[in-house]
Parts: sequence; structure tokens; C-alpha cells
Amino acid sequence: FVPEEWVTGGRVLSMEEVLDFYSYKEFKKMAKLGVNTVQIPVPCNAFIGVGEIADTITTMLKDVSKAGLNAILTLVETKNADEQITTMTESINDRITAAAKFANDAPAIIAIQVPSPLPSLVSAARAASTTLPVLVPVNKGEMASMGFPPDSFLFAALDVGASTSVADVASSDSEGDRMKMFYHENIVCIDRSPIEYLDC
Repeated sequence: FVPEEWVTGGRVLSMEEVLDFYSYKEFKKMAKLGVNTVQIPVPCNAFIGVGEIADTITTMLKDVSKAGLNAILTLVETKNADEQITTMTESINDRITAAAKFANDAPAIIAIQVPSPLPSLVSAARAASTTLPVLVPVNKGEMASMGFPPDSFLFAALDVGASTSVADVASSDSEGDRMKMFYHENIVCIDRSPIEYLDC
């Protein structure tokens, strides 16, 4: 739904091709591997009115559920030839509310992720449902400064970038190897603490 051309051989899939690409057979394989939830990136505007994307997602969610999986809808602001990214808060809020209504009515969906940590987007989701789990994308630096009202169905979706990977640190001798190990242990500790509340 959000083109990832590196996955699809450099081309954008039609809605029919999307259903073939992400078939029940693929979801069943995921379930056999131990996956219990799939994350589906979806344009925010997919649920305003009745449209081809919403219909395709509904069909896909049947396959997700049939395979024994749950789904998280990750809402993405996209830019295409017909429409430019909108910066009007009202328009984005309407899109989030429509997506939350769709998600609340779809049994296979266990949560939605809003496109940014703006409190207005969480409020827009809450306009549709007070119990739908909402994930707010944050990085490690933003976690300490998040300021949302108490909400037991609000969660942080921690973004851990590839630039903090141990592979980014090159070494060519034993001292470099030790530094790489030290770096790796520290990054793992930093990344796990917000999730598991561990002291490092």
C-alpha cells in the first residue's frame, strides 16, 4: 500500500498484485515461523470514504486472521502524483479518525500506529475509539520527554535506527574488536532499557 520498490523488483504493485504478493499462503508461512502479528503500512488517506485500498486491506485482513495472525496498521503520510503531503492538522486528524474507526471494526487489527508523536493525532484516534491500542513512533531521545495524558491503551513504538548497529563500527585489530564488543554491549543495553525497564 506504501510502495517499497526494493521488495517488488522496482515497480509499484496494483491492488490485485498486492493480494497475490501477500497471500494467505505467505501469512501461513509466517505463522509457522512463530510470527504472531504483521505490521501493514497504509496511507493515512486509505480510509476516507470507500476506496480500493480499504477494500484490499479488508480482503488481506481475512487472510491474516485465517492464518492465525493479528495485524497492526501503521499509518503513513504519503506523497504521490495526485496528492501532495498535507500539512493541515484538520485533514490529517480526519484521516486518523477514519483509520481508527476502520481498525476498531476489524477484529484482526490489534493496534494502529500514528505517523508522528503529535498529541492531536492520538486525540483523533481517540475520537473513534477509547480502547483501541495506539502506538506512537518515538526514538530513544524522545522517550523521556513524551507528554501524553494517562491512557492505558497508548504505547510507544520505539524506532531503533540502523546507524546504531554494531556493524557500523569497523575494526581491524584486537583492540578494535574489544571496542566493538564494548560498543555493542552498550547499544544493546540502551535499546533494551526502555522496553524491559532494566538497569544497565
